[in-house]
Amino acid sequence: MKETLEFMTELNWFLKPISDFIIWAFTTKIGLIIMGILFALYVIFSVINAIYKREISHKGTSSYGSGHISGFEKIYIVLSQLVNIALGIVAKLPVLLGVLILFFAIVGISKSFDQLNSFMNAEQKMKELNSLINQLNKSYKVADVEVIDMVFDIATSETTTKLKIDFYDYENSGKVVSSQNITMKGNDFYFDALVLNFEYSAITQGRKVNLTLPYRIFSNEVPMEQAVMLEYSDKNGVPYIFNRSASEIYAMPTDSFDVRLKEILSFAKDDKKAKEQGVRSFSGNAVHKRLFKGAQETIWIEQTGGIVMRTKGVF
Repeated sequence: MKETLEFMTELNWFLKPISDFIIWAFTTKIGLIIMGILFALYVIFSVINAIYKREISHKGTSSYGSGHISGFEKIYIVLSQLVNIALGIVAKLPVLLGVLILFFAIVGISKSFDQLNSFMNAEQKMKELNSLINQLNKSYKVADVEVIDMVFDIATSETTTKLKIDFYDYENSGKVVSSQNITMKGNDFYFDALVLNFEYSAITQGRKVNLTLPYRIFSNEVPMEQAVMLEYSDKNGVPYIFNRSASEIYAMPTDSFDVRLKEILSFAKDDKKAKEQGVRSFSGNAVHKRLFKGAQETIWIEQTGGIVMRTKGVF
């Protein structure tokens, strides 16, 4: 089957440009105009050539002739040439019909190859997305949160907290690869996440699967609208927790894993695309906890799509 598809792809590499040209020439306005111009030029040059030959013949058979022919004879040559072209078309009609049938066959074969290739690519894409989600649908340790300092202002009754957040990367055996320092008013902090629900979608083949993307932090004194975005992604915009080494990726090539991963992540920014690709719904999920100076917490993403925060070392 694979060899057959490869052969069809190679054959269509040759047929598709021909098919595209045929469709352009016979179905588009510009194509029809150009084809008409070419036919008109053929008729004009045929008439001019016939008149030229008649003038040469006239000059050669006349001892004193200048080679010029009368206007009446020119009209006769034009009309006779048009009739000859029309009769030639009629005589070659079976051949022309055969050529048209061949053209339609080329277009049909190329379109069939395209549809089959699109179908196979869609099937492969679904398999890869399903495999990707299976590999991501696990519990992850996202980050460690440490309260570096906490200052209470008696005059304003406000608490200012300095946090250090260490992010884990699963391409590096789950080690800390990046840190973010945040200074924020408040002492009760909310770590907010976006949940993509794939429940009963074609991608997950009738299973309930959720992917959770933690992405911002706010507090009891900093509203959600002014939340600080978490720097939990690498330079390519991929969350550290979703990175994988080549040895950990299965059922697809490494480059396909990267492509599908970025596609899944793009769903969070495009509701329409997400719906088309099997995301049944979006929801927010936040975990919060009152922190104190010196506190050390760990944020986890659960396989069920939840986000939890527990004292470091509990898990």
